[in-house]
Amino acid sequence: MLNRYVYHIILVIIISIVTLIINVLSFLFKSVSNYLYLFDLAYVIGNSTHFVALSISSSGINIEDEKKST
Repeated sequence: MLNRYVYHIILVIIISIVTLIINVLSFLFKSVSNYLYLFDLAYVIGNSTHFVALSISSSGINIEDEKKST
């Protein structure tokens, strides 16, 4: 049985790749403004950050452990 975070990670990866492909194609065909392209690029970066956070949390780093160390 797969870890419950695996489904979240797969979803984040798929959404990031699809969003990036759509926005790169739109930018290449000049059918979107630069600001919208940069906004969506930031969205993809945010999803990548979310992916890393889920990877760390599924590896066993717990928020409670972080609170105890401070």
